[in-house]
Amino acid sequence: MPSLTVHPQVFEKLPGLQVLVFTFPSDVHYTDSKEDCSKLLADAWTGCRSVISQYANPQSHPRLAAWRQAYTNHLQLPTKKYTTSIENLVRRAVKADSTPRSIAPLVDFYNAVSLQTLVPFGGFDLNDDRVDWGCMELRLTQSDDRFHCLDGESTEALPVNEVAYCCGNTVLTRHINWKQSREGLINADTSNVVLMAEVLGDLEDPNGVAQEVIDCVCRESERLFKVKPTVFIANQETPFIEYK
Repeated sequence: MPSLTVHPQVFEKLPGLQVLVFTFPSDVHYTDSKEDCSKLLADAWTGCRSVISQYANPQSHPRLAAWRQAYTNHLQLPTKKYTTSIENLVRRAVKADSTPRSIAPLVDFYNAVSLQTLVPFGGFDLNDDRVDWGCMELRLTQSDDRFHCLDGESTEALPVNEVAYCCGNTVLTRHINWKQSREGLINADTSNVVLMAEVLGDLEDPNGVAQEVIDCVCRESERLFKVKPTVFIANQETPFIEYK
């Protein structure tokens, strides 16, 4: 059974972190909801622009500001180079006359939820046989880990001690939610998926934010895919979860 383990060193760097994990029945035909997922993303795109317009800039929103502070203070990353997936998505959404680019139903779905909740979101195709999904870890990178970026021709070695999702020595994401690898990438044909969101303990009401994300995923999944996802939470009290 696939599992996720969050290592203690991650909680030392990101105290109070919650990883929300969502799985779905294997018989869902996501392509049947392609147009609805595209519309969900377009509506979230517009809604996000309205929310962010109340702030001086995207990074001034408390949920984005918290991740900037985490990158700077806890992960020792310069935010001129490294920013979270949600901040990158929001920055595209708030540009004048911008429109979202539909990628695949599931990607549109989790990008829409990410924009609605302003929480980093991603996912992996569990049918990608290049990866052993039996034991995923959120841990610090090691000297023998390898990462294959989306536009890279081959894998590359990484600095040690980056916070990353890994399966074996395959790094799936760098700096927890900065950049994803080719391995596990969701596409239009994906049918077996795990979706994940990260909620910081530094937020004013992290449990409330986590519940907001869970409610949003469940509501939209039931509406678009006609199924209710199974939800798991990995945190400092429960760092190991098995999901299916």
